[in-house]
Amino acid sequence: MEREKHIYEFFFLAGVFGAVYLYAFHFDDFSETELVRVSYLWIAALVFGAHGVIATEVKALMDAGQATTYQEGLTARGKQENRSFLSRLATVFLPSYLGIMALFKIKQPFLVALTAATGWIFALFLFLEGIFPAM
Repeated sequence: MEREKHIYEFFFLAGVFGAVYLYAFHFDDFSETELVRVSYLWIAALVFGAHGVIATEVKALMDAGQATTYQEGLTARGKQENRSFLSRLATVFLPSYLGIMALFKIKQPFLVALTAATGWIFALFLFLEGIFPAM
């Protein structure tokens, strides 16, 4: 389970570094269209990683018998003192995670992360391709 969590942390960091790289250091090197297009990549990585981190931690707590439901797992996760910085940062996506769990009741962390990333990219697509050009 730790290896799986590290993979999600890698994607989460890739998304964070991608955004920082683009918008802090090379913003002027890309056109607006290019920045919009590449945002699909870093946002997908960020969302996939964050949801995967949360889901693997909750699943690990449930597998260890420290929780019987996902809500109990989230509560136990929040009380853990030894969580990594990335785990704490991923908590920003907790409302999205709760929405995914309420809608789909998925148990596998990979499917939670994939569903979240797909949903976020779809919403981003609707905004960037439908609403943003009209502004």
